[in-house]
Amino acid sequence: MDADKYIEQGMMLAEMLGSIVNEKEVNTQGAAWNLLYNIAQKNNVSAMLCNYVPKTCPENIRYKFLNDYKKSLILVTKLDYIFDRVCDSFKKENIEFLPLKGKILRNIYPQPYMRTSCDTDIYIRENDRESAKKCLYSLDFSLNSCGDGVDVYFKEPVYCFEIHFMPFDGRLKNCGCFGDLLERAEYDSACGYYRFNDNDLYLYNFLHLYKHFDYAGCGIKLFLDLYILSKRLDLNFYCINSVVENCGLTEFHETVLNLNKIFFEGESPKEKYKTLTAYILANGNFGNGAHAFSEEIKSDKSKHKFVFFLKQWFLSTEQMKPLYPILEKAPFLLPFCWIHKGVRTLFRNPSAIKREIKKVKFYSKDNCDKFDYIKSLAGIKEE
Repeated sequence: MDADKYIEQGMMLAEMLGSIVNEKEVNTQGAAWNLLYNIAQKNNVSAMLCNYVPKTCPENIRYKFLNDYKKSLILVTKLDYIFDRVCDSFKKENIEFLPLKGKILRNIYPQPYMRTSCDTDIYIRENDRESAKKCLYSLDFSLNSCGDGVDVYFKEPVYCFEIHFMPFDGRLKNCGCFGDLLERAEYDSACGYYRFNDNDLYLYNFLHLYKHFDYAGCGIKLFLDLYILSKRLDLNFYCINSVVENCGLTEFHETVLNLNKIFFEGESPKEKYKTLTAYILANGNFGNGAHAFSEEIKSDKSKHKFVFFLKQWFLSTEQMKPLYPILEKAPFLLPFCWIHKGVRTLFRNPSAIKREIKKVKFYSKDNCDKFDYIKSLAGIKEE
């Protein structure tokens, strides 16, 4: 594929997204609609464009946009329904909680269908983890993993709830100055849960973008989130910049603001931003798997990709206990739990195995150096 053509169409896509937010016309002359659609779908923003694609777009491509729009309407309805059920269950158990993104972000977009995501993030206090598990089990969720400050639950066909009990995970060690999220949030008696004020909603999403960019890169959607928040919320950037500075992320924040002007307002990029925009557009919605694996290898004591790969699949007893509570009483059953987990993953989520193998395949010292260079361009300093 012609890299210059890909970037050109990616930038046209970004300008179209910006025109929706700012209610302006955009010139789509020269659009390569099939490529533009593929980039939009890769970044999970194709549904947002459906009602704004001009008649000059070929009918078969317009049908693809329309189909994604219809799927998004259905998905948002399902996500909001299950979110409300989880919230009602948490309230009955007297769990204090704070929705972090999901429905909160959807309601700030011009239309809720424009912002879909299958995972819903909720923050609770750590001593409410067992109560939250009870609630989610009662709604037929299953515990999929327990990570650094977050329990992840799945329910067929598409529901994923990430229950956070640490303000930020281990990759955001420099963001402790943000403090406890529930203490910063305000209780909303109308909906029965806590909510961020405007400044903190913006800050949380900025730090969320930083986490993804630093760990695995990210696509254009997280930048769009922040851009829409900056346009639709009543923000005090003096307060925001103070927190950003305390987190040591002033330069990265300036990079994000400049990238958003380039992406969504058509500002001409300087040379370093050309490299960054090309990298972001190439990533897609879920970032770069090789980038993520490089970061994981760097933080692992073994520093060897094969050893690290084995650690991901043969977890320790402590890591496996939340998934297999029987290990509390019978730790000798660990090898059988490994086998069960492997077989279940093979049949229920084979793409996870392919994804891990692909990450190992593309890991190299050259890739590590490339990702370090990208982060330095963005203003992220290595500790």
